[in-house]
Amino acid sequence: MLDRMLKVVEKKKKSKFDVRSCQKLLQMLVRSRSQNALSTERVAFVNKILCGLSSSLEPDDQLYAMILSTVDKFGHDNITSGISTLLHNATRKKDHDLSFFLQRAQFILTLNKTLEAGSRYLRKSISDLSKSGTKTIGYNEEINPAIFSMIEEHGWEDMASVVQAALSFMHRKVSVNKENKTVEVLLNRAE
Repeated sequence: MLDRMLKVVEKKKKSKFDVRSCQKLLQMLVRSRSQNALSTERVAFVNKILCGLSSSLEPDDQLYAMILSTVDKFGHDNITSGISTLLHNATRKKDHDLSFFLQRAQFILTLNKTLEAGSRYLRKSISDLSKSGTKTIGYNEEINPAIFSMIEEHGWEDMASVVQAALSFMHRKVSVNKENKTVEVLLNRAE
């Protein structure tokens, strides 16, 4: 069945998928036990799926986890173009709040743990936050616990640039009272 689906999608010049379709297609490829599982066609199909996520949608935690499994099976070098296209699509990253950035940072930091030399995705994502973020932060009830959890999971050294970018973003985007409270809580926690 997977081979038949590969042929159908291969014939299309461009494909647009929703989050669940991307997840299911990647899942099928990762679970495939075919002799040619790592063939050029399969790798090209993985990249096409990643590039085919509709630009109006952002991966959820389940799709990010599936992408990590795909990297484990096919290798990061083989699917760099698909991941880069997914993360750097200008339409997708426009006008999102801080939680969007933190979700991406979580994915990138987790991915970097599996790569010997890490990646440049985080630096680009931090740059995107300052250029593309909205005028609002989002809910502190979600932001602060997310940052604290990420610090616990990835350590302060890996999270330093993410926290600095988040604080800079908050400083530019919110009133002095809210910003001071959030900055104070984060700095106290980091110590």
